[in-house]
Amino acid sequence: MTKGSKGEGFWNNKAEFWAQFVREGMDVFRDLYSLPAFLGFIGDIHGKKVLDVGCGEGYNSRIFARQGAKVVGVDISKEMIQLAQEEEKKTKLGIQYFTASWTDLSLFKNKFDVVLSTLALMDGPSYEDALKEFYRVLKPSGDLFFSVTHPCFLPPGYVNLKDINGVSTHQKKPTNLTPDLSHPQAIIECFPLTSIIFLKLVFLSKKSESHCHPKKLVSKIHD
Repeated sequence: MTKGSKGEGFWNNKAEFWAQFVREGMDVFRDLYSLPAFLGFIGDIHGKKVLDVGCGEGYNSRIFARQGAKVVGVDISKEMIQLAQEEEKKTKLGIQYFTASWTDLSLFKNKFDVVLSTLALMDGPSYEDALKEFYRVLKPSGDLFFSVTHPCFLPPGYVNLKDINGVSTHQKKPTNLTPDLSHPQAIIECFPLTSIIFLKLVFLSKKSESHCHPKKLVSKIHD
């Protein structure tokens, strides 16, 4: 885990509270603003095999499944996954959940049409390793959509005071969200909102991971 990231212990401790918070409609910003915008951004996922990374207790996974996607959810927190699995027994949406870090998705092979992650990547382990794993588990020309908090709208002086082990750290939040692509050519589309950034990566060439090199990066800003 990187310094300042929120890991398994953090989210295990927050699992019950978080599940109640989102399931009782208290996450108003997500319900009324960020999630509807994200769903519009990703487009039609009906019939697609979707990996929801950082799925937590499965709130968004269930929404993706109700849109017709075949969903697999992964999260680093076993407590969150347990809550998601318990809810799946009730809703019977056909979602599979697994405990895993997005830097090690070795449970999965090259099988997903879409990888999704909503407001998670900025709080977890190595962003670069995560992108490599997302690339590996996607089908050729598969899509990666994710959202992260917009660094321009974090409170001034915002820092992570402690890492997951309680060790003091003054590492500031990263301000450069453009990935250093040490892997295949990609198209990046950026859709900035007031406080979040949506990004879409389309990997155009699927070569062996051991022979991935940086190529031209094409960016497009949505109005």
